[in-house]
Amino acid sequence: MLVFVCTSETPLGHDTDHLEGKVVSGRTLEYNKIEKVESGMFRGLTNLQKLYLNGNNISSIEQGSFESLYRLQLLSLHRNSISHFSKEIFQGLQSLKELYLYRNNISSIEQGSFEDLSRLKILYLKNNTIEKIDHRIFHNLTSLEILTFEHNKIEKVERRTFQSLTNLQKLYLNGNNISSIEQGSFQGLYRLQQLSLHINNISHIEKGIFQDLPILKKL
Repeated sequence: MLVFVCTSETPLGHDTDHLEGKVVSGRTLEYNKIEKVESGMFRGLTNLQKLYLNGNNISSIEQGSFESLYRLQLLSLHRNSISHFSKEIFQGLQSLKELYLYRNNISSIEQGSFEDLSRLKILYLKNNTIEKIDHRIFHNLTSLEILTFEHNKIEKVERRTFQSLTNLQKLYLNGNNISSIEQGSFQGLYRLQQLSLHINNISHIEKGIFQDLPILKKL
């Protein structure tokens, strides 16, 4: 197994040609000055399992940037300047299990953005500027176990927001501006064991709000 490490002294760009055909299990490009992830940048690295792009200045990710990484299991994009990504960005990552997008400038997520990630178990979206959670972004995330939304700008949890996340075990919503939780907000979360709602603006909780959480252990 070969782990390719790229530091701030390593030239960037389409520098993977010399690795094509080799068994590369991990690649770290952390804390460089990358501003854009281009299509074809990781061409030929079909055996790559872990990719670390955190701590850069990435604000743009081209469609097709990760399309050849069908064995990738971990993708780290936290601590960048991403504010938006198209729904095709993660296409082809059918083996992905961990996705880290925290500490960016993400304000909204397009419907279908995670549709190809049926094996995803961990999704970190904390420390962004998300104001609303659209239930349609979770379509096909049936394997998800941990979801973090803490320290965003969410004001309301709507009915059936998480209904498709039937395997979710931990949900973090603390540190937002939540003042309203609709009846049925946690419908479908039959396996949820931990729910964090502290540091919000909740003044009243209706009876039955947590009735759909039969094995909840920590609140």
